[in-house]
Amino acid sequence: MQDEKAQLRQELIEKRKNVPASTTQRAGAEALQLLATMLDWQAVQRVHLYAAVQVLGEIPTHAIQNWLAEAHPGVHVTVGEAKPGADTPPGDYDIIVVPVLGFDDENFRLGMGGGWYDRWLATQSQAQKIGLAYAWAKLETLPHEAHDIPLDIILEV
Repeated sequence: MQDEKAQLRQELIEKRKNVPASTTQRAGAEALQLLATMLDWQAVQRVHLYAAVQVLGEIPTHAIQNWLAEAHPGVHVTVGEAKPGADTPPGDYDIIVVPVLGFDDENFRLGMGGGWYDRWLATQSQAQKIGLAYAWAKLETLPHEAHDIPLDIILEV
């Protein structure tokens, strides 16, 4: 199973690296539009956004961060990059937005392979777990293991 995930990961990384910057920026704007209208932001106190890695073609979250600061200044927002061995953010979150390399119909995500998000998401049962993904990254089948945490929502942009 690990070999299959590694192969899928490599293929999707290469494809995502070739996404034009204009497409990446447009995807970030689309993600903001979807998030802004689909959730009850009045009930949200804490949000975690991933810090998009531009060279990997991740969908940027800075527009979401800026919108939250303007439209919902009372919402505490943290932004971070998942690094192997790094500590996870302390406390409980209402919404956690994660990068998605690939995904399936059951909302399992394929990430970069470090397991950082799965370990953290397992401790955040109360949080709405939302992934940002390119629509072309949807896979017919994605092998998953017992430690893999499905997301609540995957926004396809």
